[in-house]
Amino acid sequence: MVRPSTVPPRLPVRGASLAAGLVALAFASAGCPKQVQVKDYASPLDGGDGEARSADLTDGPPRTPGPVPAGVIEELRANFEKVYFEYDSADLTAPSRDALDRNARILGRYPSLQVTIEGHCDDRGSTDYNLALGERRARSVMEYLVRLGAGSDQLRLVSYGEERPDSSGDGESAWSRNRRVEFVASESPAR
Repeated sequence: MVRPSTVPPRLPVRGASLAAGLVALAFASAGCPKQVQVKDYASPLDGGDGEARSADLTDGPPRTPGPVPAGVIEELRANFEKVYFEYDSADLTAPSRDALDRNARILGRYPSLQVTIEGHCDDRGSTDYNLALGERRARSVMEYLVRLGAGSDQLRLVSYGEERPDSSGDGESAWSRNRRVEFVASESPAR
């Protein structure tokens, strides 16, 4: 008795290799940036650098239930710290985690505070790629803040990709200021 083979039929090697080579050549000649792999996030308690961090968002002044006091929104708009990223990356750096720790304490004090997390990129890469990268950056910031105890209902994500640069011009000094996440504070609407 002959058993049927479970081995799939072979494709012609020459044709498959040629197609793979042409696809690789098309990506290389287009200057497509490398794909970003978002790593597991460091523990908010050690920041990935061995330094202990507090996950208690109530450090400092006590929580303020109810509406955010008058003038606080404007002050927060001026004081929420931007977070910067390396080229083609959504990974949080140690200085970024430090800034987010401070921002998280503000969120913990004002539970009715609503914050839009805006992801931005420099102008290298396609528009679609940069929109996706801006979203990954905003999401990594949001996930870190939630791990620290911020309410996910306080946070909203938006990606502007390369559409809203902080700095015009070419070169690393301008590009590094455009690879960022910014925060826009507002009060939650009454429920």
